[in-house]
Amino acid sequence: MFDGDTLHMGLGDAAVKQGDKIIGCVVNGIFVLEGGKCKEYHLWSTGLTSEDATCSLDGTTFKVKDSGYGELTVEGHGAVFGGNQLWDDLPAKVASYDEAKAKAKAAVAK
Repeated sequence: MFDGDTLHMGLGDAAVKQGDKIIGCVVNGIFVLEGGKCKEYHLWSTGLTSEDATCSLDGTTFKVKDSGYGELTVEGHGAVFGGNQLWDDLPAKVASYDEAKAKAKAAVAK
């Protein structure tokens, strides 16, 4: 996830704030919170589906309610939200997308 020129790499649930919109990859879906309304998206082999969902921003915590997992939360750090696994590695400043790809590839190789 990018927060300006800072790349946050790691495992687990994550989201990013873009203006008044939050886009999160949480559990098994993509959740979009915009204007107080939440949608959940899935990409299946048959195409993209969407449905109304329950998610919210509570202070610096993005909360998602999932029928199978209950309520899940990801904590905000600037414009990026993530579970504990995302913060295991320090964020890396990058100058370009190519540099970000190289750092991510090196991290996976560890």
